[in-house]
Amino acid sequence: RLRAECALTLRLQDQLIGEFELVPTVVEWCRRAGVREAAIARLHTVLTELVNNAIDHGILLLDSGLKAGPDGFFRYLEERAVRLHQLHDKQLEVHIALQNDAVGAVADITVSDNGPGFQYQQAEAKTEETAQSGRGLMLVRQLTESL
Repeated sequence: RLRAECALTLRLQDQLIGEFELVPTVVEWCRRAGVREAAIARLHTVLTELVNNAIDHGILLLDSGLKAGPDGFFRYLEERAVRLHQLHDKQLEVHIALQNDAVGAVADITVSDNGPGFQYQQAEAKTEETAQSGRGLMLVRQLTESL
């Protein structure tokens, strides 16, 4: 059981978005708040997917099509690093509220950015065989009660 119902909000701006270890910080906070160790791996995966999606597509506007080809993933990561160093007026926020319910702890997670947004429904609609994008959202949907 959680030690107490609590919430955490972290807001990062510009270069700090790429430099700050956001997911490990939030996961450690959850651990100290009393989230069971059995739930930590799931929480880590969900947070990682949501944060990376917000950074890569919401803030950096990276196209997952860059990952295609034999050196595609390397090119994608290279472009990601370049864009992270050029951020201006960009913001990423993670809010997590923890509360107890009849079964155990419930985490309500919100990850937001000030980018132009994207059509997540289109990414989710792609099949696993053809998708260069949307796989992270499919994973999050499988690991959560609602998305």
